[in-house]
Amino acid sequence: MAYTRHTWQSGEVISSALLNNIEDGIEEAASSGGGLKFVKDSEGSYEEGGETITYTGAVAEGLVGDDIPEEHRNKATGMYAHVEGGEAYPEDNDYYPNIASGNASHAEGSGTTASGDYSHAEGSNSTASGIYSHAEGSYSIASGNYSHAEGSGTTASGFYSHAEGSNSTASGSASHAEGSDSIASGDASHAEGWYTTASGNYSHAEGNYTIANHQAQHVFGEYNIEDPSTNTIYRRGTYVEIVGNGTGNTRSNARTLDWSGNMWLAGSLSLGNTTITEAQLQSLLALLNT
Repeated sequence: MAYTRHTWQSGEVISSALLNNIEDGIEEAASSGGGLKFVKDSEGSYEEGGETITYTGAVAEGLVGDDIPEEHRNKATGMYAHVEGGEAYPEDNDYYPNIASGNASHAEGSGTTASGDYSHAEGSNSTASGIYSHAEGSYSIASGNYSHAEGSGTTASGFYSHAEGSNSTASGSASHAEGSDSIASGDASHAEGWYTTASGNYSHAEGNYTIANHQAQHVFGEYNIEDPSTNTIYRRGTYVEIVGNGTGNTRSNARTLDWSGNMWLAGSLSLGNTTITEAQLQSLLALLNT
């Protein structure tokens, strides 16, 4: 029977019949809302790798109705998991379900997956597969344990890593990548800006297309010449700091500072209003050595 709206009058007595009419309307809306439904404290089991996985205490809401194809339904299959939201496109009969398969996980939005235990995925097509991970935004992936990915197309695959912005990747343990297309692959490294790369452990690259490829190295500016040392990312390179002043066609350095404290400048050195040329410095050094 179709729901009939009741118009309430001032002073009218609330009866069981009127309350039941409201309940009937809620039930009708849930059963005819294009798959929208609320299922509380569900339980069940499924097969994975030849093993039967049993879950209970899960809460599923959103696209879980019987009229939604099984492969497109929201699913909360982790112990005490929670899934909500989902999005349907009637024109092509396609659905974007959310899946919370990790224990105590939470997936919400459209096409999100929280497969890590205690993980949280939200937004659109984000995935939190690491334990205690958090993915939010659009197509963000938090696959490292305790990782956090946010923005668009970001990936936090290192343990305790954090990626934010657009297409940034934090793959080193405890690394941080932010900006656009930045990569922090060294452990505890930090890459920020535009297409920067911090591959050395504990390194920091910032600016535009800069590269910090050795341990504890700091590089900033634009299009620097990377450190030529053949040492691994776990060791110091030639320089502790590099300032890049190159372009997309030619990489170059404005200044370098090595681990012994020696500094090289591409230009002149000025003190106050006086510019000291290379020839003058050579003459001064010659006098000091006599």
